[in-house]
Amino acid sequence: MSYQLSLRGTEPGPLFSFGVMDCQQAIDYLTFSHEVGHLFGCEHNQANLEHGPNILYSYGYGFNNIDFGTIMSYNNNRILWFSNSNPAVTFGGINIGHCGTEDNSRVINESSGFVTVYRIPPLNLDLNSTSKLILDGSTGLNSFGDAVATSKITLHPGFKVEEGCLFNASIVPGEFVKKIPPSVYDKEEIIIDTNHTLPNSLCQVLLFPNPCSNSVDIMGIYTNSTVIIYSSVGEVLRTFNNLTTNSKINLSDFSPGLYILKLYCKDGSKTFKIIKTE
Repeated sequence: MSYQLSLRGTEPGPLFSFGVMDCQQAIDYLTFSHEVGHLFGCEHNQANLEHGPNILYSYGYGFNNIDFGTIMSYNNNRILWFSNSNPAVTFGGINIGHCGTEDNSRVINESSGFVTVYRIPPLNLDLNSTSKLILDGSTGLNSFGDAVATSKITLHPGFKVEEGCLFNASIVPGEFVKKIPPSVYDKEEIIIDTNHTLPNSLCQVLLFPNPCSNSVDIMGIYTNSTVIIYSSVGEVLRTFNNLTTNSKINLSDFSPGLYILKLYCKDGSKTFKIIKTE
């Protein structure tokens, strides 16, 4: 569940712009994308909305309400699209929206200008002994954390990343991401700032061809690196482990479209956008 944006950004505002969802459903049922859609002002399909829309064209789309539905619909057969009134955008030859009623894509485009600046990263960020990343022993899952700032991140003595956890410190805008190893920083502070650039190993990584048809080649990476392929909405699709210096990533069974490829190595991480054409 999440708060519903209404009246072009008057509610819920930055304070209540968040959602809560089951981890497994977030992947299996496009729940993550669905709840983010609410934060941008998108509504359910008309058959499953108990009140009028906040924005006239903010409905999701459900074909016959049972055959299939777009991301915002209440339908067991959700497709990987928001409703869209563009007649050129179809699913199985069927339009997935109508002008003036079902056009989530328009709502997101119009709302993104103010929603995306609700939470601007701070200029400087300080992490000390009260900021700890602890392994969740009850589930056996790794804990993940990110620190984001626009100028400088300082890890003060006492800051802790427990063994088994993954923590990244990122300076934005830009590409620099520093992977922080498990440790307790009790001797000296570590400063990550805009004077850093991507490590040479990541700058020299090559990915080609892009766009691609069946595979992409990655050259210049460390042995035992990892690549994770995500969908355009952040769903983890496939993981490739223990890669060698020059590796081929097989995408032959992927549908045409846009994908996110993220490379993880001992120097940090780097993200690529790739387009599969056939």
